[in-house]
Amino acid sequence: MPSLSGVANRARSAAAEARLRALRARDLPSRPNVDVTVALTSFPARIHDVWVTLESLRRQSVRARRVCLVLAEEEFPSRRLPASVTEAGVDVVWVNGNARSYKKLIPVVHAIPDSTIVTVDDDTIYPSQWLASLVAAGAQHPGAIVGNRGTEILRDEHGARAYAEWPRATTQSAHPLLKGNGGILYPRGTIGPAFADTETALRICPTADDLWFWAAAQASSVPVRMAASGRQDYSTVRRSQKHSLRQVNVEGGANDRQFAAVVRHFDIDLESVARFVPSDRS
Repeated sequence: MPSLSGVANRARSAAAEARLRALRARDLPSRPNVDVTVALTSFPARIHDVWVTLESLRRQSVRARRVCLVLAEEEFPSRRLPASVTEAGVDVVWVNGNARSYKKLIPVVHAIPDSTIVTVDDDTIYPSQWLASLVAAGAQHPGAIVGNRGTEILRDEHGARAYAEWPRATTQSAHPLLKGNGGILYPRGTIGPAFADTETALRICPTADDLWFWAAAQASSVPVRMAASGRQDYSTVRRSQKHSLRQVNVEGGANDRQFAAVVRHFDIDLESVARFVPSDRS
């Protein structure tokens, strides 16, 4: 039987999608500009539903410099896209090869190296004040990677605790591991070579770009911060959840294996980035 929270979330998502569907035919109001590029990627199974996320980005209280949708040519060999995408006012960036979720950041950095980039997920509905609040948080933490959602890494005498046990990060968390669906702001100049090694990333961390980019930031001495007003709960596009990685990454334990792999690869001192809690294991 579905949980009450699950039913409530689905109802909230349905209401948000209905509101955005009704807004699609309306002209966009005049809004102030912000000098950021919003970037996301998608794939064939979601391309007919990504309009919901795109419309929520179009309806922000501030207007991004660009919204880039990065797609792999091998997944869309004809380059034919639904009208809901082509008419959404986004710049489609075509890339060779398929770096999966990693391609929402690295190709855009290469294409627009002077831009602050905000990455988002293609299955999330962003409230109208989301971008303005995230940009404001970035201004409060110049030079830092900033996000709305994150977890606080825990460790005990045996090493890292299971990912599923990590609590939500707060502004007091020294090394929050940001989650992409809340949106992550990367200031210009913070994405160095460590971030861009997608060959290694896909080999040791294929389904968790959030873990890789966090580890790359630690290895590059780039600070990572939580937004003070960061919203933690977002509506999701309902049909997209058929293709969610949560079952693999969290419930299947893949995040634990991939976290251990990136810590080893970047030689990160776990004690310096994780909060200690006493072990409850014998």
